[in-house]
Amino acid sequence: MLALVDELCAQGPLALLLGDLQWADPASLLVSHRLVRTVQQLPLWVVRAYRPVPQKPYLNRT
Repeated sequence: MLALVDELCAQGPLALLLGDLQWADPASLLVSHRLVRTVQQLPLWVVRAYRPVPQKPYLNRT
């Protein structure tokens, strides 16, 4: 996923909207977090959304 986003950003600006993260597993959230960390280096806009319930403890770390 990270390589694909890098390729797409090489072609031009990219908006990435990630929803329903309350259902995401820890590995998916890690990818999401890494994408957010790259927004200062790439023409990338990331929006992440999740509902407050069901609450998973690892959502608070991202």
